[in-house]
Amino acid sequence: MEIVEIHAGLRQLQDEDGLKKIFCELCQTPEQYLPLMREILSQAIEHSDTLSDEGVRQELRLAVLFLALQQDHSAVPLLINLLKTAAIDTYFDSEDWLFNELPKLLGRMLEAGKLSLLEDLILDPKLPEILREQLLMTLMFRWMQKADRNSELAVILKELLINKLGGLKNDQLSMAIIILVIAVDGIILKPQIMNFYHACGKGLATIFPEKSLLFFYTLGPEKIKTLLKQNYDASFGEPEKEVERMFHPLEESSSPSELTASGKTIVRESPKISRNDPCPCGSGKKYKKCCGG
Repeated sequence: MEIVEIHAGLRQLQDEDGLKKIFCELCQTPEQYLPLMREILSQAIEHSDTLSDEGVRQELRLAVLFLALQQDHSAVPLLINLLKTAAIDTYFDSEDWLFNELPKLLGRMLEAGKLSLLEDLILDPKLPEILREQLLMTLMFRWMQKADRNSELAVILKELLINKLGGLKNDQLSMAIIILVIAVDGIILKPQIMNFYHACGKGLATIFPEKSLLFFYTLGPEKIKTLLKQNYDASFGEPEKEVERMFHPLEESSSPSELTASGKTIVRESPKISRNDPCPCGSGKKYKKCCGG
């Protein structure tokens, strides 16, 4: 397929079926088209003003998707440089597919042992908050995919807690990160967790009472992972399916009992408790004979 034809095909806005056909054809021989997709990212960085064109923005989204599907580690610096350009939140709003799917996209592309790249970006106050929040969720994606050693992830999470997430003020996101830290290394990092929790103030305590926080200590990592998977889709499918998701994103839950961060459902405010389970308040009684009575 000629390069001019590829550019035109990826920029078409109306013919979804035709776009799927072209994209899937490119994915059949990925090595042939990886340089072109990296070049699309480079051009977006160098000529960010062209992102004012919706067709160019769509081509960029598809290039990032292509590179993520191929788990192209070499494209990570390009993607990071793109995210750091001032134009990223000028042309892509907080509900854009590129932001909402970033945890899965970057999470697949990032090479094992490179989590420190995310730490530096999350703590960078010059980056848009929506971007930093989604980079935090990338850590959750990596954990759910077992892409890194828990010891490495624990080091990153400890630094983020100590630095109060670089000043991010999102109570629901803070709750999700605390739950992740408990799952990764909750016993060792309990002092950092509790210091961070109390530093967040009344907002977090309202949606996530301390007794609920302590209840998560009674769950093992696998139970927490199961709970998170019920509400946070970390899967990655076939090329055609992913293009379809780009055009038809999953509907967001409107239930007030669920925790959301940047429009993505993560976990319920507290896990579902059976009436015969131990009460999360720590009384030692069954839930039905205590707070659930």
